[in-house]
Amino acid sequence: MPLPVTLGDVEAALPVVQAAVLRTPTLRAPRLSALTGADVWVKFENFQLTSSFKERGAVAKLS
Repeated sequence: MPLPVTLGDVEAALPVVQAAVLRTPTLRAPRLSALTGADVWVKFENFQLTSSFKERGAVAKLS
C-alpha cells in the first residue's frame, strides 16, 4: 500500500480489523493526569491476544 494512507484505505480495512481484534478499554489515568496537569487516558492494548497494538496494522496489511 503506497503512502499516504487514505480515508478509503482505512474504511476498507475497518470490517476486517473489527472481526480480528478485540475492542480494548480506554481509561483515564488519574496519577499521570495529576503529574502532567493534562487529562491523560490510557488504551489497554495489552488485553489483545498478542498483548500488542501491532495486531491491528498486521491484520489490515494482510487483508
